[in-house]
Amino acid sequence: MKLRLFIGGFLLLLWLAACSPVQDRRPDGAPASAQRSGDPPATLTSVTPVSSVPVTATATITATAPVTATLTPTATTPVTGTVAPPTQVPTTTATVTVTVTPTTTVIPTPTVTGTVTATVTPTATPTGMQPPDQTPTPTATPSPTPTGGATPVTPTPTPTPTGSPTPTPAPSTVFLRSHRSYIQGSSLYVVGEVMNGSPVPVYNVKVIATFYDSGGRLIGAQETMTLLPETAPTQANPFKLQLNTTPAAVSRYDLALIWDDISLLEYDRVTVIREEVSDEPVLEVRGELRNDQPVEVRDLRVVVTFYDADLNVLDVFPGTVGSTTLAPGATTSYTITTDKQNFKYESFLVQTQGVLTR
Repeated sequence: MKLRLFIGGFLLLLWLAACSPVQDRRPDGAPASAQRSGDPPATLTSVTPVSSVPVTATATITATAPVTATLTPTATTPVTGTVAPPTQVPTTTATVTVTVTPTTTVIPTPTVTGTVTATVTPTATPTGMQPPDQTPTPTATPSPTPTGGATPVTPTPTPTPTGSPTPTPAPSTVFLRSHRSYIQGSSLYVVGEVMNGSPVPVYNVKVIATFYDSGGRLIGAQETMTLLPETAPTQANPFKLQLNTTPAAVSRYDLALIWDDISLLEYDRVTVIREEVSDEPVLEVRGELRNDQPVEVRDLRVVVTFYDADLNVLDVFPGTVGSTTLAPGATTSYTITTDKQNFKYESFLVQTQGVLTR
């Protein structure tokens, strides 16, 4: 509606402007018909007045149709964008695996059982543990023969009650039960026993010894295997190690153990049915073995360990058998010859082991 009124008013103004008389005016504002000074006199001509005829002005107003602005909204499809999080580059963590084993990975490295320090012959404190079902044989002491006609009366001592000692629990792994060293000739020997405190057997136990002088300098190293290839749970397996260089300079030594957890062979022992000891000319143990296994036993071995009164290891020796292969129920002899004369010991233990043939 406002647009229509505006257009009508504009046309009306145009029409009125066209109908207005134009009067010639001088620049100074006087009418153009006035005589200026210096001009020749004007001649007046009578003018017949024109009768006034009414003029009818017809204004045709054309109504222009209003312009209708049509706003056509364009629906723009919204762009749905998925903003992906920045790609995270995984951080690579370097893992350093330290294998505390001087040999293959199947061999665990046990904790070193401490350092024994002594001038020449360091001695470890015993734990008093014994191999299963095997008791060291005590040394027989002959009874004195009485002289004269009187029969001596042996007084009966009254025992004094003592408290029961509290046993020390054994470690749940392979450990050194007892060991000592001694010098013989130009060599230093380290002897002892390895005990298996775990519930499963272990195999090929290796004893590694490092030797130091009084200033803590390394002067030698040596290693050896236990005398029996398998160490069953709670079994004490003997070993003997020999150092031939500068034994007198050794002030202390350290021992470490490594072993195998598995074996392709199956081991077991045979029965010691007889044993006897001879001191002439050197200490010797002899006896007889019998295979009580249901299968044949081959690669048969025999060893002996000598103990003091506190079951500390004094020395160990391997022996020989009459036959290394025994059928079920078969027997064979054995001999263990030492290099000891007048050797003082309290008891000894003979152990055997062989491979079962399945």
